[in-house]
Amino acid sequence: MKKMSILLKISIGFVLGIIFGFAIGSVVESSAVLSNYIMPFIDLIGKIFLRLLMMLIVPLVFSSLVAGAASVGDVHKLGRIGIKTLALYLITTAIAIIIGLACGNIFNAGAGMNIPAGLQASAREAKPFVDVILDIFPTNPIASMVNANMLQIIVFALFFGIACILAGERGRKIADFFESVANVMYSVTHIVMNFAPYGVFALISITAAKFGFSILAPFAKVIAAVYRKPPESP
Repeated sequence: MKKMSILLKISIGFVLGIIFGFAIGSVVESSAVLSNYIMPFIDLIGKIFLRLLMMLIVPLVFSSLVAGAASVGDVHKLGRIGIKTLALYLITTAIAIIIGLACGNIFNAGAGMNIPAGLQASAREAKPFVDVILDIFPTNPIASMVNANMLQIIVFALFFGIACILAGERGRKIADFFESVANVMYSVTHIVMNFAPYGVFALISITAAKFGFSILAPFAKVIAAVYRKPPESP
């Protein structure tokens, strides 16, 4: 029997969460068991899932980039790869922005979601271009990791990986260590993703119970706008 894919499990959790949330939404406040025990427990599951996802980001990105940069073995080759990667990143980012803006306007994603009264949005003044460039480079890598400043983490990881190459055999030992860390983080990610169907069920059921059927159409628009077919497993 073919094993159920994680995407299918998440989809099932999503659908069941909507059904469950709609089913109990009208009786939550009138039921002491639901309001005091069941819903807080479901909300806790959803929040734990979000925290687990946030837990993965920094160590996974840092260890993967250090191991990847150090594995090239040649600083000049890494420089050429880096330039090509940066150019490809800028091009694909521009394409993604264009597609995102087009989908947002076509599907009108987010329309219909009720925003609490009294909230006001204020646009931030754009930083000077020089400050934007400077913000990429960390003054304290540890603080960047604590604050999950991804651009600064990426830059430091690349410098660290290059330094592993330049340090020769001693640097190779450090690179091997981070390669092991990266492999362990892939396993941790697999564990967290196995928890994803339950986390998605919890998050969507809380939202559906709180907002009712009025949230269904806006959610459908958002999903239609951001959905992409996942890559096939080799």
